Parts: sequence; C-alpha cells; structure tokens
Amino acid sequence: MPFGPKGEVAQWRTIYRLFQQAAVGDTVGYEEMAEALDLDPVAERHRVQAAARKAATNLLKVDDRAVEVVPNEGYRLVPAERQIPLAGQQVERAARVLDKGKDLTVHVRLDELSPEGRGIVQAMSLGFAQVAEYARQMTRRMEDHENRLADIETELKRLSRRRTGNAVTVDGLRGE
Repeated sequence: MPFGPKGEVAQWRTIYRLFQQAAVGDTVGYEEMAEALDLDPVAERHRVQAAARKAATNLLKVDDRAVEVVPNEGYRLVPAERQIPLAGQQVERAARVLDKGKDLTVHVRLDELSPEGRGIVQAMSLGFAQVAEYARQMTRRMEDHENRLADIETELKRLSRRRTGNAVTVDGLRGE
C-alpha cells in the first residue's frame, strides 16, 4: 500500500484533533504540530503544512470551523464572523486566477489551431470572462455588505451610549 497513512493515524487526522481541541482565537503552532507528528518543525515544515491544510479542510466541512494562517507561527482558529472576510479573500484570489485563464485563451495564436481548437478557445474565453465578472460582482457585494455592517455597528454603539437605563428612544432608532 504505497499511499497509506504514515503510522497508525494519518498525519492530517492528528492535526485535525489539535484543531478540534483548540479554542476559537487560539493558534496551533508549527512546533506543536510537528511534535505531534514526530517531525522536524523546520526541515519538514512542508509536511506539517500539507497535513494542516487537509485538516483545515475537514475542520471546515465537518465542524463548521475555519483556520487562518499566522505566518511563521501556525494556524489560528477564527470566530465565525472572520469567515466572511476569509471567503472574500478566496473570491479575490479566484478572480485573479480566472483572469489568468482568460488571458491564456485571449492571447493565443489562433492561426496555429484547428477550427475545433479555435472554437474551444473562444468558448473557454467567453466562459472565463463571464465567471471572472461574476466573481468581481460578488466581491463588490461583499464589500457593500461589510460596509453596511460597519455602519450598523457604529449606530448600535451610538445608541448604546445614548440609552438611558434599558430603554432606547424611538428617535434614537431613527437616527434623529
């Protein structure tokens, strides 16, 4: 079995357990992960990271919890509200990759392709352009939502300061 787990338990499962045991806001460090895997934290960092990436994917899909990379430290378990900007970063990243794919289909020597090849390239180019535009629209919408949330938070803080006792005035809710 050439691609079986190294040891009794797959490395990613060991890291997955570390992630599950950590509290939101905690950072699971490279040193801790390497020790749990019996690996050198410097020389075998790439193996630790590979196991952590797979563990992070499973943590998200199974436990609805996400991690973010803390450069040169490890992985931090993030609160649910932090997942929104993390998702936004992925959309931005996807848009850049889609733009590169579109460029590869736009900047091609069509005269060197068969008629079928030209048709495929043109269809791919159109598809890349449409998906990239969709990703850009999603990014704009997410930015709008984030701005609205920030405005609501500001208003709630303002109302909290104005409130007397437990009552909030109707004028305060209307922003008057």
